Amino acid sequence: MIKFKSKTENYKSPRADRGFFPSPYTVAYAAEVTPGLPQLKAKFRTVYEVEGEVFEIETSEKVFDATYIETTILNENDEPEEIMAFLMRGGQYNEERIHEWGQSDFQRAIQYFNPESIWTGLTLADTPFKQLAIDWIKNVIQVEGLALKVNFEYDVEAHKTALLKSEEFESTSKKKK
Repeated sequence: MIKFKSKTENYKSPRADRGFFPSPYTVAYAAEVTPGLPQLKAKFRTVYEVEGEVFEIETSEKVFDATYIETTILNENDEPEEIMAFLMRGGQYNEERIHEWGQSDFQRAIQYFNPESIWTGLTLADTPFKQLAIDWIKNVIQVEGLALKVNFEYDVEAHKTALLKSEEFESTSKKKK
């Protein structure tokens, strides 16, 4: 599960007419692949719960298609360099060195997610680029007009729980065969 939780117990909406929300979180809750086209649409929603009932604050989506805009990082010479080229030649990733966040295309984006999760609710693949994917999401996805990172942080425990459930499912599926 891709989940970002509020940095504070009571999230204050930046919109003057909205007020406070108790412990909201943002999740990637669905994805759509367009048949015949290289297009993945990742859907996010920000919600909060009261007595077991879920209330939606906002939804957003990000489309990955044939469009690619470089994400650049400042290299050892303080010059912008395309992030994957930098990492492939042995550069060390550091979010603070990101020069500009770009836009992944379909082919790059699908590498960041567990393939089976595209149909069941997105989860991030455990790859060397996982932290880059987390940082990209928190810098590019917006909640109420602000980058996710302003009021939310990645929920590592939700990811661990999703992995455990996935492993349990796989082990019981293998036993049934």
